[in-house]
Amino acid sequence: MAKTLALILMLCMRSLADQIDTHTVPVLSDDPWANVRRVLELQPFIRDVALVVGDGNGRLFHQTKGDMTLDRELWVASSSKMVFVVRAMQEVEKGTIRLDDPVNKYLDYWTTDSNDPRSRVTLFHLLSFQSGYTFGLSKLDSCWLKPWSNFSTCVERLYHKFPLSAEPGTVWDYNEFHNQVAAAVLEKALGIKLQTFLSQDLRDWNMTHSRYSDHFGPGGPDVSGDLVTSAEDYEQFMVRYFGGRLVSNKTAAFMEEDHMPKRCSLSSLPLVMPQGHYGIGNWWLCPNVYPALHGTKLGPLPQRCRDAQVHSDQGIFGFWPVWDRRLGYWMLFAVGGIPVISDGKAELLQLSLKPFVDKAVNSLRLGPSADWADLADSPSSIDWEQLAAKFQSQLP
Repeated sequence: MAKTLALILMLCMRSLADQIDTHTVPVLSDDPWANVRRVLELQPFIRDVALVVGDGNGRLFHQTKGDMTLDRELWVASSSKMVFVVRAMQEVEKGTIRLDDPVNKYLDYWTTDSNDPRSRVTLFHLLSFQSGYTFGLSKLDSCWLKPWSNFSTCVERLYHKFPLSAEPGTVWDYNEFHNQVAAAVLEKALGIKLQTFLSQDLRDWNMTHSRYSDHFGPGGPDVSGDLVTSAEDYEQFMVRYFGGRLVSNKTAAFMEEDHMPKRCSLSSLPLVMPQGHYGIGNWWLCPNVYPALHGTKLGPLPQRCRDAQVHSDQGIFGFWPVWDRRLGYWMLFAVGGIPVISDGKAELLQLSLKPFVDKAVNSLRLGPSADWADLADSPSSIDWEQLAAKFQSQLP
C-alpha cells in the first residue's frame, strides 16, 4: 500500500512538473515571502497545511493552505518531546534535579546495586535516549495504555517489566520509556502530580488551547507523545524557547549538541538514517548521513551538518517544528494526517521550502545580498521527481 501511495505521489509530481515552465521568470515582488507563498501553493505533498515562521521576538510570516487553520487542535505526537524536555531542563537550571544524578536518587524502587547497570542510569541518559533500554517502539511502553494504575505506579511496573540490554551511555534508542521515567523523577522531585504541573506549564507559556490527553485512564499522559496543540499555540512555545525565555541560551545550546553515543540500536536505525543525530529533545538534522552498510555504528556528524545547525522535533502525523540557529529563525508546519506517510511528506515540504524561507528571512533583515545568489530564485527550479524518489526510498 505504501509503495502504491508513493507511485501515485510521483505521478502527481510529474504531472505538476510538466505544467511548470522550467524557464519561468522569477517572481518580481517587493514581498520577500512571494516565492514562499508560491512554493506552498505548488507543492504536491500536502493539501491541508499551515506554515508559521518566526524568531525569538515573534512571528515573521504565516500562510495556510486547504482546510488547515492556525488554531486547529492537532495531536502532535513526538513534537511533544521538546515541550516536556524544556520543562525538565528548567528544573535542572533551578537545581531541583541534576543531569548526572542517578535515577535511584529519586525513585526508591530503582536499584542501587552497583553490579546492576540500571543503578548507573542518570537523568542525562534518559533525556538523551541512551539509558540502555533498547526495545525501540516495539513495546507498548506508554503509561496511558495501562488504565488500571496511576502514572507513578505504572512507571514502577514498567521498570520491573522491561530489561536493560546495554550499559547506560553506550547505545542510543528511540523509545517512550526514557521520558516516562524522567517524568516520574520530576513528579517526585517537585512533589506535584504530573498532569498538574504540565497543565500549569501550558498556561504559563500562553498555550491556552493546548492540553495533554488522559486517553484511557489515569496512567497518562505520555509526555513524549500526548500533547494536543495548534500552530499558534506551539508558536508561543517556539518564540519563548528561541528567545531564551524558557531556558538560558547556554542550556539551549547544550540541548542542541550532538549527544549520540557510538552505537544505535538496530530498531532505531531507520530513524537515524533519514534524519540525523539526536540531542536532548531534538534532532540535529542531517539526512542520509549513514548508509545501511554501516549497520548500528555511528560516527561524528559531517561538517556540512554542523555548519548548517538545523534542528527539529517532528511528529509522526506530520507536525514539524524546525529551527535554524545559523540563520536565527524557526518555522513550523502544522499537518495532521496518516502516520509515517504524513511525516515523510512534511519532511519533503520542509526540504522544498527551506531555501526560499532562508532567502526571505535574509532579505527581510538585510536586503538582497550576493552571498545568497546560490539560492533558487523561482519555485519552478524544484525537482519534484527527485523529491518523490526520496520519499519512496524512505517508505517501509
